Amino acid sequence: MLATGFVACELFGWEFGSKRHRLAMLLPAPGVLGPVFWGDIAVWLAVPTNIVCGLFLPAAYIGFVILQRRRGYLGEDRPEGARGWLWWALMVGVTLFLTGFMAWYVWTQGPGYFGRLTG
Repeated sequence: MLATGFVACELFGWEFGSKRHRLAMLLPAPGVLGPVFWGDIAVWLAVPTNIVCGLFLPAAYIGFVILQRRRGYLGEDRPEGARGWLWWALMVGVTLFLTGFMAWYVWTQGPGYFGRLTG
């Protein structure tokens, strides 16, 4: 919800803390009503939602990897020298591993998987 408010402020040029900003933060709120109205499928609703969120995780990691090498972002706190390059290489490694794992997961459990679960 907080991210939605920040994105709306940046996208539309609204002032942080304004009434519009606070209303934009409420946009995701109706999503919590799904399990209330469809209580018998609450668990089955959580599983695909978490999988979709997991698919977006490599995108966030790629952003972190790019930002780690930008002096304009980290300034003097940017990791330098051998330790900095080791840190960056480990981040790249984890990002590649996670991306590969999610690709494998989608490939093996992807289209048609939920249909196979229900019979």
